[in-house]
Amino acid sequence: MKQLLESASVSNIELIIIAIVVVLLLFAILRLKFKEWNRQYKKQQRLNRGIEGEKKAAVFLKKNGFKIVEEQSEREYYIKENGKDIKISIIADFIAKKDGKQYVVEAKTGKSAPQITNSSTRRQILEYSQAFDCDGVFLLDVDNRLLKKIEFPDTTKEDDNDNRILYTIAGVFIITAIALPYIYLKIVIGIIIAIRVALFWRKR
Repeated sequence: MKQLLESASVSNIELIIIAIVVVLLLFAILRLKFKEWNRQYKKQQRLNRGIEGEKKAAVFLKKNGFKIVEEQSEREYYIKENGKDIKISIIADFIAKKDGKQYVVEAKTGKSAPQITNSSTRRQILEYSQAFDCDGVFLLDVDNRLLKKIEFPDTTKEDDNDNRILYTIAGVFIITAIALPYIYLKIVIGIIIAIRVALFWRKR
């Protein structure tokens, strides 16, 4: 009898342990499922906000004199990686026209994304300015109804300006050397003219 009670007691303990393990496993599975569901829910919420934001953006642009040419406009362009062409595909929210000019418009919602100080947004806008043949890029803060034209410094213009200065100075010295009779007079007048020319181009 004693052995039967002991074996029954052991069986009960085993059943309790098994039950606890099953409950823990079920809890772990439910927790994982909940995390997955929550992730999908948040993703869908972001997608819904994006779609709703784009609808509001389209209305805003039309009210402010823009004609929407394309929505979700896709472009492909090539960059070089170790001399090899790599094809890149990007999608902009809108291509819109106003006053005879064509622009890329990127619509953003939320607090951080519509700010050009946001690194992801800034890189995105910079890529659009390089990949799209347009007259400029706008960043639209949908929630606050703010349209901001974004312009990046054009280093190629600065290089062209420096080249103009060098060519002009060289031209001035050549003309001065040919036109004037005395060598010292040539040098002095050439330097004066060169300085004036350099200052003129720097101001442009």
